[in-house]
Amino acid sequence: MAETVVHMKSILSQEVEGFGGAVERAEAIRNDIFKHDWKKLSQNLEKMEKLSTYLAALEKERVHIFENLRRELGAKENDGFYTVVVRLPEEEQNELSDLFRRLKSLVLQLQGVLWSVDAYTRSLSGTIYDILQEIFPHRRGTLYSKSGHKRKNGNDPLVVNHRL
Repeated sequence: MAETVVHMKSILSQEVEGFGGAVERAEAIRNDIFKHDWKKLSQNLEKMEKLSTYLAALEKERVHIFENLRRELGAKENDGFYTVVVRLPEEEQNELSDLFRRLKSLVLQLQGVLWSVDAYTRSLSGTIYDILQEIFPHRRGTLYSKSGHKRKNGNDPLVVNHRL
């Protein structure tokens, strides 16, 4: 059991460090979008993708280790983290609880940054769409072909001259 606890501490520490990096990377992405620095944005998105793959692997491993710890401590299958950790000696309990709290805090921080990026880009794209609708009113709505499938709008309005 001691080996499983040590492994759990190690994984949680790695996740805390990784999510800290993810928060920093997400803030850089947000700043790149605000500054319209598309080259840096592309680089940061690539780095974030690699980081997210790494974090997903850590998360999968942590879940596996937690299942082992829960089984070793004789906890029920649906017992949560704190319910299981409370069965450990106080020092280990405190260390694991602190790491888990820090992890949860970083995840919430990351969600906040990503939410702000999402809100900004949705707002911007909605504004641009509204502007384009005003500039090109003939392109409003969805056009359908004779077969009933969606069709792209033409570039120019169609003018019919009845005098020809």
